[in-house]
Amino acid sequence: MSDPVQAILQAADGFFAKGDFREASRKYLEVLRIQSDHPVALHHLGLCCYRTGSHEQARNLIFESVSIQQNNAVAHDHLGVVLVALNDFIHAEASFKNAIAIQPSYVDAYHNLGALLIKQKHYSRALAILENAPSTPKGAFSRHKLLGQTHLLLGNTDQALTHLEQALMQRSSDPDVLSDIATALEKQNQYNEALKFHSLAISRRPGKNRHWQLFSDCLKILTASAPSSAGVEIRLQHLIRSETLPMQDLVQTVIVAAEHDTQVAEILSRWAKTDAVSISEPWLDMTTLAKCTSLMMLMSATPIDNIAFERILTRCRREILTSETPRDDEILPLAISLALQCFNNEHAYVVSEAEKQAISQLESKLAKIVADGKSPEPLELAILGAYAPLSYYAWSRKLAAQDWPSSLLPVIERQIKEPLEENEIKSTVGHLTKISDGVSSSVRDMYEQNPYPRWINAAVRRYDLSIADVLTSPPILLELGDYVAPNAPEILVAGCGTGQHSIQPATRYKASKVTAVDLSLTSLAYAKRQSAKLNIDNISFFQADILQLDEIEKQFDVVECVGVLHHLEDPLAGWKTLVRRVKPGGLMKIGLYSEAARQDVLAGRKIVAEQNFKPTADGIRACRQYIINAAAKGDPTLAQLCRRSDFHSLSACRDLIFHIQEHRFTLPEIKEYLKTLNLEFLDFEMNFAGQLGNFRKELSGFSAGKRLDKWHAYEIDNPDTFRAMYQFWCRKPAQ
Repeated sequence: MSDPVQAILQAADGFFAKGDFREASRKYLEVLRIQSDHPVALHHLGLCCYRTGSHEQARNLIFESVSIQQNNAVAHDHLGVVLVALNDFIHAEASFKNAIAIQPSYVDAYHNLGALLIKQKHYSRALAILENAPSTPKGAFSRHKLLGQTHLLLGNTDQALTHLEQALMQRSSDPDVLSDIATALEKQNQYNEALKFHSLAISRRPGKNRHWQLFSDCLKILTASAPSSAGVEIRLQHLIRSETLPMQDLVQTVIVAAEHDTQVAEILSRWAKTDAVSISEPWLDMTTLAKCTSLMMLMSATPIDNIAFERILTRCRREILTSETPRDDEILPLAISLALQCFNNEHAYVVSEAEKQAISQLESKLAKIVADGKSPEPLELAILGAYAPLSYYAWSRKLAAQDWPSSLLPVIERQIKEPLEENEIKSTVGHLTKISDGVSSSVRDMYEQNPYPRWINAAVRRYDLSIADVLTSPPILLELGDYVAPNAPEILVAGCGTGQHSIQPATRYKASKVTAVDLSLTSLAYAKRQSAKLNIDNISFFQADILQLDEIEKQFDVVECVGVLHHLEDPLAGWKTLVRRVKPGGLMKIGLYSEAARQDVLAGRKIVAEQNFKPTADGIRACRQYIINAAAKGDPTLAQLCRRSDFHSLSACRDLIFHIQEHRFTLPEIKEYLKTLNLEFLDFEMNFAGQLGNFRKELSGFSAGKRLDKWHAYEIDNPDTFRAMYQFWCRKPAQ
């Protein structure tokens, strides 16, 4: 080997070791220009392609390498890994076996072959391979982990635990091992211990994933008589405090956990009924509910999208406000949680005439107390905050600086201090473009009144990965071809709303700089405050109209626009503007409503029109109650609408069924748009669990257009597939 080639290879390997696959690829190509059949350069260039999602190119390069250097066990093993990614299991198995035959001591090939056999449900064969694998300190973790999984799948629980515990000793933070131990413990009816390990798995890998689902499933298995309620409660409180996953994902599980207490379950059952006859001792019941700490914490953290629970909370609120029973501080935790829950959902619950009168009296009472220089009772302040934002009252400013019990501080912070801060922030938001379009102005006015969505917890996870690494890794798994990720990507989030969307690219891409624009100053002020609270400083917020973005001329590496284009008068015109803002070869993430998946929304919009409900707070509350009542009478379409999380807060409900402008799309229409815009469809970004994941694998190797055709056929048979929206990635051609 000549010295120049050796030096270039060493430099390439250095870049590869640091994860700089772009520079590594350039160096390996430099070697191949000197010696086109260099097996090491071909092999390692193939690995770069694999790491950046170009699996077919990786296969071709590594195959060429092993054709030249047939006795390279590592290359055969890596070829097998790439073939697994391409779902070519037959040739992958052959590659792993070749690696073992060439180098019987090469443990990675045994482990990869075992994992492939597990994937294909050949558990006995996998067990035989893994048990015969060489035992080395370096491979101990993988060997025990895979043996544990295999024994678990074969029903050998004791053997599974033996191996999984050995794996845990090697790597105590691996979430898959923790979940598998929990599953094994469940099979031994050790549910308390199982929940502990499920909780640990979630804390190691937060977000929507199988670990959280396994925790929820385990919790549902427990009976009310099982002596585990205290342990469950402690773990749920820990998860809520940790803010490691979206609070919305916790709603059903926390409610299920509360119902494991027989007394609480009986109370919830009675209060959820459509009549209140069976509620004989409301204050005693509410005092019991106030002691459900995880439930109170959840109410404080996120809107609860459960109609039965809404009925319960509406009654609790009314009872505290209107009852002549002397108010007791034991009820204060519930009143505070109600104030925060109702602020989270923007006071979406229906209000009776009797309540309106009582509210008016309470407003006058508290205004006088504050005017006299006194402090209101915490319980009375909390219950007023359950009916209206305290910041609406001019006298509330005087309360911000007063001393309050620690339990009431979240209400003071969220309902008084934060809105005041947002008003001050508005003047600091820069303006990028004019807003002259008629529909744009109307949409802006709507979101000034109802910024959407109001969010408390973003479940932020900070990554230090390139765009390519994120998008080609689970759960997204895009094929990016020859895409080269920029070192410091500049990203435009067009229509950022209250900032929740813009936080994602700001935290998941290494060294990213995000420009986030929206029509609404109120939304942008909320976004700036929340981002600052999370110590996220790589987002710049501006007021701008998507249709006018040509004014700024600048181009971006990535443009993300989710849930926005379908609210423009001409979505294609807006999309064209955004395409011009993408650098050649850059990426776009687009989110559009599905025609098939929004039939329940269309039914809701029809009711708004027919019943002439107005897009005011009272109008939206009345409309929601009309739909809830109709759903309760057996309308399945409206019952489906009630299950949408957006139905459960005021601004989100307005966005859902009152929006002044909405377009919906089919996949054939999107296919034509992509053709018109000269964009390459890459794939959807969604939860590809179960059947969806299997279907996606079946499409591997098809052209983009053919995959869209097949997804369209799939959606016809499964119209709720894209209920959350079509969210997909596409790419602008490189020049």
